Amino acid sequence: AVQPPEEILKIKQEIESEIFGEEQTWGRADAN
Repeated sequence: AVQPPEEILKIKQEIESEIFGEEQTWGRADAN
């Protein structure tokens, strides 16, 4: 099944936001 571009972009944004969110948390932990 081929997903419409909107669905792919939405999923991609969710994954990226999770990855970047984790990186930001690690950055704050390192600063402390």
